[in-house]
Amino acid sequence: MSDSYSRRPDVCVLCSAAQAYEIAEVAGFFHCQNCDVRFRHPSQRLAPATEAARYRNHNNDLEDPGYRQFLQPLLEALKPHLGAHAKGLDFGCGPGPLLAQMLREQGFTCALYDPLFHPAPPKADAQFDFITSSEVIEHLFNPLAEFRRLHGWLKPGGWLALMTALVEPPVDFVTWYYRRDPTHVVFYSRRSLEWMASTLGFADLTWSGERVVVMRRRE
Repeated sequence: MSDSYSRRPDVCVLCSAAQAYEIAEVAGFFHCQNCDVRFRHPSQRLAPATEAARYRNHNNDLEDPGYRQFLQPLLEALKPHLGAHAKGLDFGCGPGPLLAQMLREQGFTCALYDPLFHPAPPKADAQFDFITSSEVIEHLFNPLAEFRRLHGWLKPGGWLALMTALVEPPVDFVTWYYRRDPTHVVFYSRRSLEWMASTLGFADLTWSGERVVVMRRRE
């Protein structure tokens, strides 16, 4: 189903273009005509305490085989690009950093950062061979600033691996389950992430399945 729109344009949370129109069928959600991102209007976000409480209730069990299977496509997409003993960061690792554990099992080093559960960020001059971010970027209030920060933490030639559900056919945004999670505030298509990559200096985007993309920071 194609989006239909109402009201005047607003400013996009990703590209800052004043080309985001409210989606008529889902008041409070906007679609940017410049970068193709869809987002929950800032006025519709949860209060910080309510949002944090929801994250604390997430059940990310390190021993859950289903959770491991869910993360495996990201690991498989990233692994061929990594040298032995590569050092990385799991950005937004949550309370159960299983992805970091899986990477360590493969012989890689993986630091943790999560604003709520592992709140000490890497040093400003930190440099990693890779950064992973699984089911995180849909929660970002200022996504371009966060992507810029990730770009800065990567070594030239380093790899960024992202996992998020994409607004691609046959997804109908109006009825989509992913939109209904109140902590999800920004929703990307492939074109949205291609816009981000081009803007910040990432190359060699490789898509894997319905949720995973890896990209290389240019030299």
